[in-house]
Amino acid sequence: MVIKNIGYQVTTYSGESRQSPPFEILAGVTAGLAQAPLKFSLTLRHLEKYDLTFDYKATDQGGGEEKPDPEFFENLMRHAVIGAEIIPHRNFYLGLGYNYQRRSELKVESKAAGVGFTWGFGFTTSLLSIEFGRAAYHLAGASNHVSLIFRPDLLYKKLTD
Repeated sequence: MVIKNIGYQVTTYSGESRQSPPFEILAGVTAGLAQAPLKFSLTLRHLEKYDLTFDYKATDQGGGEEKPDPEFFENLMRHAVIGAEIIPHRNFYLGLGYNYQRRSELKVESKAAGVGFTWGFGFTTSLLSIEFGRAAYHLAGASNHVSLIFRPDLLYKKLTD
């Protein structure tokens, strides 16, 4: 369980009024199968608020329609992010994820493509890990992340052994 951004803005910028950081409560669990190289995860986001549907009326300059109350299951799914990890070798993994809220709010009806889905992979050696991840936010674009994790403490340990 994580409580994010609980606090107070100490310094304001350019004389703006003091703002609250974007508070969020998350809870997650990961479980693996005993005899298979699989792990499954479930993360529940924004546990501090029930309704996560975007209020388009508040941002619509023309005074749009009232947003309908979401059904219970629809709203529950907006809180959930699910994932799976395949680990064929202890030094390699493949990961997949799905964010229902991102897909439901950012997809284009004519072509949803991979919006809301994430995937990635990683290699690990004794001193270095290389990881890549891709998250599709919209039909127009996605983000790619590359991580290089160097463990100099392990190098030092090998030199002293």
